[in-house]
Amino acid sequence: MTGLATAHTPGDVTITAKLGDVTGEAKVSVTAYELVSIRIEPAVDIVLELGDEQPLRAIGVYENQDEVDLTANAQWSSNNDGVVSVSNASGQQG
Repeated sequence: MTGLATAHTPGDVTITAKLGDVTGEAKVSVTAYELVSIRIEPAVDIVLELGDEQPLRAIGVYENQDEVDLTANAQWSSNNDGVVSVSNASGQQG
C-alpha cells in the first residue's frame, strides 16, 4: 500500500504527493500522549490451582483515554516467583 503515513516520533512534517508536474501537500502533526496507568486483565482477583496458568494482558491508558495493548512491551514481574511466576519470554509475556 502506498500513501500510508506512519507516525514515529512527535513533530511536524509536510507530506507531498506528486504526479507529473502537479503536487499536493498536507501538514501533519504527531503528538505523544502520556501513559497515565496500566490495567492488568483479567481485572478480577485470580485464583489458581497448583500448576494452572492464566494469560494476562497489560492495557495502557493514555491521558486522552486511548487504550493500547502493552502486553508484549511490558516488563512483567511477581513479588514472589516461588508462589506465582510470570513470563517475559517473547510471545509468552504476561
